[in-house]
Order: sequence, then C-alpha cells, then structure tokens
Amino acid sequence: MSLTTFLNLKEVRIKFKTEFPKPVLEINSKILAEPFTNNYVLVGSAFDYLLRFYLQRLNGAKTIHSEWVASSVVARYQNRMKQKGFNNASSPTYIKTDLEIMTGIHNKAKEAHRLYLKNGLVTDQLLGCAYGLAQIDHFFRSGYIDPNLGHVQEKDMKDLKNLLLVAKNTNIKAKVCVLNPTFGQASQLVCGADTDLILDNTIVDIKTTKFLELTRDQYNQLIGYYCLYKLGGIDGLTKRHKIKSLGIYYSRFGKLATFSVEEFEKSSKFIPFLKWFKKTAKMVFK
Repeated sequence: MSLTTFLNLKEVRIKFKTEFPKPVLEINSKILAEPFTNNYVLVGSAFDYLLRFYLQRLNGAKTIHSEWVASSVVARYQNRMKQKGFNNASSPTYIKTDLEIMTGIHNKAKEAHRLYLKNGLVTDQLLGCAYGLAQIDHFFRSGYIDPNLGHVQEKDMKDLKNLLLVAKNTNIKAKVCVLNPTFGQASQLVCGADTDLILDNTIVDIKTTKFLELTRDQYNQLIGYYCLYKLGGIDGLTKRHKIKSLGIYYSRFGKLATFSVEEFEKSSKFIPFLKWFKKTAKMVFK
C-alpha cells in the first residue's frame, strides 16, 4: 500500500474531487525531448535520479538529501537473504544472480554519482547507472525483476541526455533544495511516502510525460503530499519553513507549473478535510 494506492480508492477520489477543483494549467509549449522508445516508466524513474544528481551538483553542499530508494532496496534484499540463512554457496541461483546484479549496479552508481558531483561530466556510465537504479526501484514498487536488469538501450541513454539538457536550460536553482523529502511521522500514515523535490517553498513532482496536461490524479497526488506536510512537516527542514505552492516539472517540456496553496489555507474546509484525511488513512492502513 502507498499514497498512490490510497488516492486511488473510490471514496478518496470522490472526496478530493469535491473539495479541490482542478486548476487550469496555464502553460503552452512544444515538446523539447521526444521519447525514443516506449520504456516510459523506467526512463521517467531514471530521469528522477538524474535530475536530483544535477540539482545536488547545482546547489552544492546546502542540498538536503536522503538515502536512495535503490540503496534501501539492496540493503533490504541482502538482509532478507541473511534471515533466510542463505549464503553465497547455498543461495538459489536466481536470487544470488539478481542480488549480485543489483549490488553491482548500486556500487557503480555510487561511484558515478561521486565523480559527477566532482567534475560535472555526464558520461554514459552515469546515464546507464541512473537507468539501473530505476530498474531496482521498479522491483521495489512492483515486486517484478526486469529481465533486462543491468542493461540499457542506447536510445534510452540518448533520451536521458536530452532530458538533462532541457533541464539545464530551465531555471530550477533554489536556495532550499531537498531531494526525496519525507514527511516525518505522517509518511507512515500511508506506509511510507516521499515526493521528488522541495525547491524553496514549493513541493515538486517530476513528470516525464509527452503530454503537457494536469490530470486529476496528478493534482490529487500534489494535494496528498501537502496534507502529509501539514501533518508531519518535512524531514530536514525546520517547522518555520512554509510550503506556499505545489508544482509539477514537466521534464520533456522544460516547464515547471506551480499552484498556490493560499486558497487551501484560507478555506474553513481545509482543517476538517485534513482531519478526515488522517482518520481515513489510519483506517485504510491499520
């Protein structure tokens, strides 16, 4: 279960739609980075990593970052092997192979990330490692091992390089930059939740889609993150740090769309909604 699962419940969808009319997306732009394959999910997840690498280098030591999802997946998989009493000799071949590949991807990615922060060079190794981390993330979210684990098509690497070039031409530097922020104890309301970025006073979700549109699901997701922030704050930031807007970075268009939360704060309905959100999440995830 997750925030996405929670937001997909019929009762929750109806409540969100009733309480929060979807705003109009006031952006018109041509696509700047066309996809070269139909590996949309993996390329999107790989770019999430790549953009965070870029922002960490751009914003330097003031960047607040947490452990990669892929790091926790590899560590969890290794611990599970130990708990089951497997060792290198006794492990079932397929488990041993998958773990070896994931560990190898993770270790190479750590080194590629370190070098990138040092020299800023976007190498094929960096692009391939970002894709490999996305494959590990996909295993974590779906329980499905990609049969091409550890391999990436050249067209997908070209796609990632183009997406990063677009991002470099977008003004996304921030005084406050948090990568993969979590929401204190409130994250556990939905069995763990994190968003992609905090840029200054904006919660940002990255969408690598060829459609420049704001869907109901995307808006619900942003509101869900805002509710978690109101309930638990943001790990790594003080309580004085206020979120003033919600945003989506449309990576194929190089556009950051933002939506003010001022109306939420002014509405007399928001506090009751927040109480409903917390109560319902506890019931669903008990």
